[in-house]
Amino acid sequence: VRERVLTAAVELQGSDYVTPIVLGDVDKINALAADKSLNIEGLKVIHPENSDLKAELVEKFVERRKGKATEEQAQSFLNDVNYFGTMLV
Repeated sequence: VRERVLTAAVELQGSDYVTPIVLGDVDKINALAADKSLNIEGLKVIHPENSDLKAELVEKFVERRKGKATEEQAQSFLNDVNYFGTMLV
């Protein structure tokens, strides 16, 4: 995750309008937050590779692609934060 994305998520955290979710490696995000002195306590962080949501999203991905993607391909695609985030919407 980029510094500006994490900074924006922290700033929006207390907002009544959105609930920011940061996608990526939890250890890397924690390290970046510590390095930049950002308080990410309470911020929802999801690592796509080991998320509890992944199985459900894989199933939906395969269903939406209607035979154009196998479950194995969907697993691989959803390791990418961009695909994973898109499927959360």
